[in-house]
Amino acid sequence: MSKNIRRNVLLILVLLFLNILISPIVLAEQYGSISGKVSDKNGNPVNGAYVECYDNYSKLIATTSTDNGGLFSFDKVPIVSSYGYDNYKVKVSFDKDGKDYGQLSSLWFVVYPLRCAEQNFVFDNYPPSGMGRIYGVVSDQSSWISSVPATIYMDNGMYAFYDGRTTQPWQFWLPVGNYSLWAERNVNGKTYVSDKINVNVQSDQDKYVSVFCPLTKNVSYHEQPSPSVNVVKGTTSQKNNMPLPGVNVELCKVDDKKNLFKVKSTSSDANGLYEFYGIDVMGIYDNYCIRFIYDINGKEYVKTSDVFRIYYANTLGVSHSTSVNINFDIVNTGSLEITSDPEGAYIWIDGSNTSEKTPYIFNKLGIGDHHIVLKKEGYYDDGFDVEISPEVTTSINRTLQQNSGNLFIIVTPAEASVYLNGEYAGEGSMVLSDKTCGAYSYLITCDGYNNETGTIDVLSGEVSTLNINMVATPGLTLTYFLYLLNNVVYTIGKVFSG
Repeated sequence: MSKNIRRNVLLILVLLFLNILISPIVLAEQYGSISGKVSDKNGNPVNGAYVECYDNYSKLIATTSTDNGGLFSFDKVPIVSSYGYDNYKVKVSFDKDGKDYGQLSSLWFVVYPLRCAEQNFVFDNYPPSGMGRIYGVVSDQSSWISSVPATIYMDNGMYAFYDGRTTQPWQFWLPVGNYSLWAERNVNGKTYVSDKINVNVQSDQDKYVSVFCPLTKNVSYHEQPSPSVNVVKGTTSQKNNMPLPGVNVELCKVDDKKNLFKVKSTSSDANGLYEFYGIDVMGIYDNYCIRFIYDINGKEYVKTSDVFRIYYANTLGVSHSTSVNINFDIVNTGSLEITSDPEGAYIWIDGSNTSEKTPYIFNKLGIGDHHIVLKKEGYYDDGFDVEISPEVTTSINRTLQQNSGNLFIIVTPAEASVYLNGEYAGEGSMVLSDKTCGAYSYLITCDGYNNETGTIDVLSGEVSTLNINMVATPGLTLTYFLYLLNNVVYTIGKVFSG
């Protein structure tokens, strides 16, 4: 019996051991985490938003609220599925000052053990803009829409043009508040007006307004206003009140916190002038300023104008042209006085022909290095660099080097007279040294011979050769006979020498 008992006990132990091996392993419960940030439409954190976390079965498992930084987190999110992850969803709702800004919801996302899933949210409708839109059409029928062209007026001076198309309504963007509007039409030399309509504008909301303007109520005829355009212009100058060209000019919108946002940019021209044309304003007005930036020799100077208002373009009773002038406490120009020996050399600056001749004084020349070239016919180009300093006259005197070559004239007969550019140069063959480069006209004369004329170029540093064998004048003269005899002897000599 004892042997059987021992066998049974051993069998039971083995079965228990095998059962442990083949049974599913029960893992300890695991967790992940979820975090994120809630921001408004300007990127600022939203404090106090209500955040809910839902599991894969849409069951609410946790709630929290965002802190001052707009941050939220769920630190122990259970992972219970056998896949090693679970799906979750986060919803965020927000209300402030009694206004509900709605609820935002994420898509389903995966949370893994020991990992943090990030979900961020943005309320595009918060904070409220404080602006709303009214829009509509103008009709001349009370029972159905028959849209007609008209001009819409607001009691704050704004006006808009309606062309009569229902697909293109008139509209105004306005701060929150109460307004009145009306329509006017000019028909057959009469001005007809509608009744005034009171409108309440609410933040971030559109309100449709239909204006009824039949041809029944007319007032004294008057022309409707023309479209207007906003313009900002001005000058940039130096401390000596000379124009300052090349200034980078930025038109900036200014918000309630005095932050600047660049809208347009341009540069002042050679006369220091700049202009911004056609500045659009959606509401009644916006605040703007001008930022001026100038770089001189690597140093940047920045000046900002006072804040000014630009109104909605089609507004009565306000100016739509603003002038903003700026004066920098710098001077970016100097003077250059150039003389030369000889005078009359054309002056080129930085590769451009100024069309001026020496002697000459250039005022308002930009400071810094400039490359100067003096050019005069018959002389080598004289190039040099000069540095211009602010409010200083730099004087330069240059001696030009004559540009010359040599001229070798061979003339037969030897008693022939040679003239260059109408001036007598001598008789017979000659060498003329250091002649100014250029084209020379020549005349060679001798009694009993035909005159020889033409031109020859003298080139810089070269010897130009002119070989003239004059032709005797035909006739029974000793000169002509000797000319013929000389040619006969020359020809016979060539035959026998060949």
